[in-house]
Amino acid sequence: MNGVFLFKLIATLLVALGLAIFQYVYKARSIQRNTRWVLIGLRTVIYWALLLLLLNPIYTHTFIETEKPILALVIDGSSSIKELNATAEASQFSKQIQQDADLQARFEVQSFQITDQLKPADQLQFSGPQSRLDRVGTSLKERFRNRQYATILATDGNQTSGESFVYTFAPKKAVFPVVLGDTTEIRDLKIAQLHVNRYAFHHNRFPVELFIENFGNQPQKGSIQIRKGSKIYGKTAFSFGAKEKSKIISLQIPADQLGVQVLEAELINSQSEKNTQNNHKTFSVEVLEEQSKIALVSSFAHPDLGAIKRSIESNAQRKVELFTPQTFSKPQDYAVIICYQPNRTFANLLQSIQTKKWHSWIITGSQTDFALVQNVLGDFTFKLTGQNEAYNVSLNPLFSLFAQDDIGFVKFPPLEHPFGIIQATSPVQPLLDGSIHQTPTSFPMLSCVEKGSQRTVYLFGENCWKWRASSFVQNGSFEQFDQFFNKLVHYAATQSVKKNLVVTHEPIYQTGNPIEISAQYFNKNYEIDPNAQLVLQLQSAKTKKKYAFMRSSNAYKVTLDDLEPGKYQVQVTETRSGAKYNGTFTLLNVNVENQCVNANWPDLKRLAQQTAGKSYVTSQWEDLKKELLSRPNYTSIQREQKRKSPLIEWEWLLIGVVLLLTGEWFYRKYNGLL
Repeated sequence: MNGVFLFKLIATLLVALGLAIFQYVYKARSIQRNTRWVLIGLRTVIYWALLLLLLNPIYTHTFIETEKPILALVIDGSSSIKELNATAEASQFSKQIQQDADLQARFEVQSFQITDQLKPADQLQFSGPQSRLDRVGTSLKERFRNRQYATILATDGNQTSGESFVYTFAPKKAVFPVVLGDTTEIRDLKIAQLHVNRYAFHHNRFPVELFIENFGNQPQKGSIQIRKGSKIYGKTAFSFGAKEKSKIISLQIPADQLGVQVLEAELINSQSEKNTQNNHKTFSVEVLEEQSKIALVSSFAHPDLGAIKRSIESNAQRKVELFTPQTFSKPQDYAVIICYQPNRTFANLLQSIQTKKWHSWIITGSQTDFALVQNVLGDFTFKLTGQNEAYNVSLNPLFSLFAQDDIGFVKFPPLEHPFGIIQATSPVQPLLDGSIHQTPTSFPMLSCVEKGSQRTVYLFGENCWKWRASSFVQNGSFEQFDQFFNKLVHYAATQSVKKNLVVTHEPIYQTGNPIEISAQYFNKNYEIDPNAQLVLQLQSAKTKKKYAFMRSSNAYKVTLDDLEPGKYQVQVTETRSGAKYNGTFTLLNVNVENQCVNANWPDLKRLAQQTAGKSYVTSQWEDLKKELLSRPNYTSIQREQKRKSPLIEWEWLLIGVVLLLTGEWFYRKYNGLL
């Protein structure tokens, strides 16, 4: 209780006492002495409480809060636990941990289940189509960033997607892996991974790379063949020594048919195996007529050039060739010309782009001649200082030229660009808006311009290589960023033919992965129509279904999760105008969870060593309990907390005033004073 609050208590008490004495001593002299002092006491308390409520002083309440360390119990909910007949084992172990009185007294036990995401475990289910064990570590680090915690990870250790889970946990937060399933190593050959380019070109050969794993300490022989139906496109034999654990096998497959080709890689073991599900992998390749060429022109070296080239060439449809303005001789052979920080040496090239209506992408920065860009291309005017500024970006929700999801643009490092004002003089659609220190500006960091059949993309800022690196840190791969850059190239390379209905989907999906189809419908002014009524109709050999699209920020989307494997005819219809889109996609039956023959004991041991934990099997749960209780770093923390509250929030004071007024009224009535 502080001094100000104490002063207010005493001052209001004296004022209340004075008012009560004045009322019952000087104004009511006829009241008997004993009755007078009772009424003075009641009225003093009433006045005191009312004065305190009017002044509403703040009082401070001090209390002790005890914070237990957290014990995160994570159970693997993927269907591979069911395949290994370990569901009862996992459920029993979970109950033992959660119902143990000693652990409950020492820890705050929180239960989770991991499939493709980490979720609270209200009820254990073992039907997840994927195992993303890497998300356990990253999610727990984020959830308990300011708390002391330990992790019990009950799993078979078989991860079907994502980065290696061994290195995603906080190194100073102990993890205690508990192995579910059989730890005995069974003799088996497995296609662990298959790598193939998404696109190939007609009459060429494309590589298929397979990563083969050998389980069991015995020599084994086998062969790999790539086939479509009964036709075999490639075959090779291999053998493993007793101590060999893996091999990489490559085959060159002919691309002899145009369109999407669905092929199967089959592993044939010379000896019988317990599990043959992991001996097959289905994959697809889209065979294209030719490869489009992109020119990247710069007068000096910069890290951005390598990042741009790698991003664009992640799509095998495209090949990027580097030039200087002096060596670039055949611009008409290229689908898009990327001019990186054009200066005076670009004068003839920019003039040709403008007069011959070639598609281009202009990237500006500290070495750009802005007067040349303004005078020749004429899409923007520049009033810039010589001072460089760091610009962050955010997605413009009104952008409508093509569908683009937010891939975490606000988290990207800032781009550098001369500070000043950039104003558009042509019809422009900004895709990314700029800001300085979280203050929005009118800076159109990334914009698209259409003039007749010519398309131009402008990126105002250098060091986009940092964006690609940041995207990898956020997502564990370059895929999202590379798709973003390839969308920009695809937009710039495509002839400006405006369609009212634009639908986007993949040609191939796999069971267990989300299937998302997005669509954009434009009105006569080529603006996204917010009132469009889009219907998706899917038809396969067995079924026919209809779905309604849901509106998102700049597109309509539908997510499908109830389809059987097969080939589907896609028809999207805008019901008011009758506009239609027709296409196809194939859903492959790929269940990676049923390809596990035993638990991944080595990686779980490595995880325990990495985090200063220990690994166990479920029958050793008493040993695990003793280990947790014996560690001195898992102790409760007591903190003194102070909470400030206004007195008016104390409802009992108001109730007391009402009761005292009632009591005073009855007392006066009893003594005949009313």
